[in-house]
Amino acid sequence: MLYRSVFTDDAVINYSSAGTVKGTRDEVAEWLGQGFAAKPMSMHYITNIESQVDGHTARVRAMFYNPMQLPGMSEMSYCGGCYHHELVRTLDGWQSRNLREENVWFANSPQDGSDFRARVPRYRAAHRLRRWFVEDSTRQGISR
Repeated sequence: MLYRSVFTDDAVINYSSAGTVKGTRDEVAEWLGQGFAAKPMSMHYITNIESQVDGHTARVRAMFYNPMQLPGMSEMSYCGGCYHHELVRTLDGWQSRNLREENVWFANSPQDGSDFRARVPRYRAAHRLRRWFVEDSTRQGISR
């Protein structure tokens, strides 16, 4: 699976901010394989990638936007936030040894039954995420 090749053998992957899985590369890959097989549609947009390289290690943060059709849901669901990677340079190139998803918002979640269009119009959600991203970058001392 292509997903596994992104990570070191001992990587820890944490998607718990969205109420899902945290585990090893193989545990999470298995969970994702089962989960995506049940989803009629999912798309990930990855943007605003920032990196800090220090020799053979690096920290990377990238924003994501994920529209999806979840099983049993009549309306589309949407979420967004940031992926935080700790990378290491290996013989196979750069690989992530730690990934933490920071889910900033989730609209029409199966857990809360929220209606995306009534609760968070797209432009407001994008503005909040952009404002949060700039403020968080400033707090962490990351420059663009």
